This record gives sequence, C-alpha cells and structure tokens, in this order.
Amino acid sequence: RVDSTSHTTLSDGICLHHRNGLDWQEHCNQWENIPDRIWRKNCMNDRKLPLHELVRYRIPAKYPKSWIYYIGDEEPSEYLIEDFKSDGISLIHREKHNLLSDEDIAKAARLKTLHISAETHRNLFEVVDYFTCAEIESFIGNSVSTFSANQIALRNGMKSSWYNSRSIPLGEVLPVYHIPLVYTYTEESQGLGKSLLKASILSVRGTFGMSADIHILYHGQNDWQFLMWLKKYSVIVHTHEPQWLDMIETMRQNGNPAHSHLFLHQGNYIGTWQRIDLPLFIDAEYVMFVDSDTIISDIFGMHNFNLKMTPGLAAGS
Repeated sequence: RVDSTSHTTLSDGICLHHRNGLDWQEHCNQWENIPDRIWRKNCMNDRKLPLHELVRYRIPAKYPKSWIYYIGDEEPSEYLIEDFKSDGISLIHREKHNLLSDEDIAKAARLKTLHISAETHRNLFEVVDYFTCAEIESFIGNSVSTFSANQIALRNGMKSSWYNSRSIPLGEVLPVYHIPLVYTYTEESQGLGKSLLKASILSVRGTFGMSADIHILYHGQNDWQFLMWLKKYSVIVHTHEPQWLDMIETMRQNGNPAHSHLFLHQGNYIGTWQRIDLPLFIDAEYVMFVDSDTIISDIFGMHNFNLKMTPGLAAGS
C-alpha cells in the first residue's frame, strides 16, 4: 500500500500523472496543429512553468499534502525529486522506490513468465498505476491525456486538477466532468441571507441530485441547527476564520453607504470578502462560486465551457 510505505495516510497524498516523454511531445505537436480551427493549445505545462510550481499552486493551503505518487513517461529525475522536496513533498515512484517488484506484478497477473518489463508489458504496468492512483484521494494530471481524463472522471471531477489547465477534450464526448459549487456564509449576516442560501442549495440538489459537490466556507460556530441542515444535504463545510477581519472592518467604517449598501452591515460586508479565500480550501481546477440568491435550474459541467476557457479567474453577474 502506498500510504503504509510513506508512513502517512491516503488523504495526505496526491496521485500525479505527468506526460513529458518524446512520444507525448510529438503527439502534442501534431494534435495542436490539426488544421480544423479547433483550439488545442493546452497539451503541455501551463505557461511552460516547472511542474513542482504548477502542483504547488493546486494544493489548497488549508489541506496540505506530504507525498506524491508519481506516474510519468520515465522515472522522476533527481532534480525533480529535489524540486518537490524543497516544497516539503516526498515524490514516490513505483519502480524507482521498489514499491512493487516486476516479479510480484507478474505473479499477481498469473503470467507464465516472471521476466517482464515496461517494454514488453507496458499496458500491464499502466493498469497497476491506474488502480493505485484511483485509491489516492487527490489527483493532478494532464487533462489531454486519456489516463488523466479517466482519473478525473472516476472522481466525478472532484478533488482533481490538471497542470496543463483549461479544458478536458474528452469532456466533449463524455459530459461527466462536474464543477464543484461553492458558497460562502457568515453567521453575522442578516437573516434573509440564510433563507436565500437554503433555497439556492435546495435548487442545486434538485437539479444535480448528489452528483455534484457543494462546498461552503462557513464563518461562525454557534448556529448548530443550520450546520445540521447543511450536513443533511451533504454540503461540505469548511470552517472559515479569516485573518483579515480587522482590516476590512476598518475599510467598512471608512466606506460611504451612498456608494454601496454593504457598508451598512458588518456581517454582509464580511460575506462579500469571504470569496477571496476560496483557493485556500477547495481542491479543484475550477469551481463555480454561487451567490446565495442564485437558483440553479439546469445541469452544467466542464463540457458547457469553451475549450479555450480562462486559466484563471472569471466573474460575471
């Protein structure tokens, strides 16, 4: 087991699938340049950044990771291992670190020969890595790769991100890639806010059923009835204790209510700012931030967005 090898738990780790071999580079060169005017420019590392930086940006600060099960076109180099080590993450590779011998794999597969290699039994090793990866809670991969796209699909699009960013090509024909829906709430907000929030959450459950994750950054700890209500509807609650409360209260007191009604109420003003901390909590490449007065009536997912979707932040009203 990977977790016992690393002396931690599966929730402390990430499965990382990295495509960078010569065959992949050649594939990307051909795939990105098919003359059909379809955008396909996300085959390699986003913005050509180093892999460990792209991974670091995709680990929520509130839920740090300590190890990575690495699957790649070749063994991780010592330089790559050191890059991750500098971020406090141990890189684990099945073959390099002797997690499972070729002989044990051959015996488990009941092969007639025990002499196997990646050259002669590549698909078998891919199956081993695939199912090992599937046991690990979080995943980071390359969304253009079918291996990665299937890992994301296994997780229903949740607890998954991809270092090449933007679209999942397989999503055009396999619309199973949901986007986590995220709310914010503070117990200091006006009472109407809670009622609107409940209506919005019920609309999500009525539309998606249990197929989509609902998250909420929750500030406060006294309204246990509401917390129990959120649990009843399988809302993932993240305890939110902002470090900037004093700062924004000073801003609110210096604000002009004639410019915004939000300056009139401390709780509503806190709720407005809570969204800036979403990246600290949510383990996903993309999230859909939902205002409490929003009613969701149609199912949507990654397939509803343009292939050249924003790699960063998009806002609309």
